[in-house]
Amino acid sequence: MLRGTVKIQEIEFPSLQGNPLRDPDIRPTVVYLPPNYRKEIPCVIALAGFTGTSLGFLNHDPFSPNLIEQADALIRKGLPPFMIAIPDGFTRYGGSQYVNSSATGRYEDMVIKDFVPWVRKNYRVSSFAILGKSSGGYGALHLGMKHPEIFSGIACHSGDLYFEWVYKHDFPEAAQHLENYKSVQDFVKSIWKKKKRSSKDIVTLNIVAMAACYSSGELPFDLKTGRMRDDIWKKWLRFDPINLIEKYSQNLKRLKAFYLDCGTQDEFFLHFGARIFSNVLKQKNIPYHYEEFPDGHRNIGYRYSASLPYLMRRL
Repeated sequence: MLRGTVKIQEIEFPSLQGNPLRDPDIRPTVVYLPPNYRKEIPCVIALAGFTGTSLGFLNHDPFSPNLIEQADALIRKGLPPFMIAIPDGFTRYGGSQYVNSSATGRYEDMVIKDFVPWVRKNYRVSSFAILGKSSGGYGALHLGMKHPEIFSGIACHSGDLYFEWVYKHDFPEAAQHLENYKSVQDFVKSIWKKKKRSSKDIVTLNIVAMAACYSSGELPFDLKTGRMRDDIWKKWLRFDPINLIEKYSQNLKRLKAFYLDCGTQDEFFLHFGARIFSNVLKQKNIPYHYEEFPDGHRNIGYRYSASLPYLMRRL
């Protein structure tokens, strides 16, 4: 049983008003407060992965404690108290990558300009860290790199890195699946009508969503021939954190805690991207901590029990 408190509250996000997908601008947020919360404490902003929501962090599994249950247990065992605040970055396409896009909406602004100020206004916060896994890990890394004025720590679990490997191998399957529909929008409409979505549906939706986030909805391949559209692909690569280290190296050096990990059996081969990213960080003399563990990409929420102590002992 939790000793801390969980609050669920719907709040308005001005940055999402009038977004292109007409997704709601009033969304549920989740806040966890530790026992005996009285003074300023660190706050961890947690971001959900692709197709995930803020409320998804509350899913209870007796065999695998969720993020909040792990945090509560760690504090009970002596870790300095901290709070967790979770916004909702879900879109009609399944996710936002927490970037500003003309095709989905201003999801970076949602976190930075709306949610962080809301947390500051309503709670006593000494510092912020940002955490996530998979697309949430990408969001944590992307926002943490860009906004050291807000975030003192980053934890990225199996985040999207090295786009050449994590996305490209799914392009043929997505192109083939889209041939069954009149258009990309026709495919997206079908997703919402189905009672059950196939693995091909999810792979294709992921590529459609990434195109919306990274290239304003333009796919990086020709739908008829499958030939790569190099000009569009270059737009995607501008969002790859590996290609952003040079630009944000000074920001990363300001961090008090920078945690990365990935499973050695990751189905999206993200451990290779994590290794490349780590090597570039080392070359740039940017302090970080990287771990690999013998597991895949899915059901690795237990790794929060590794990153949270690392963050809190440094914040």
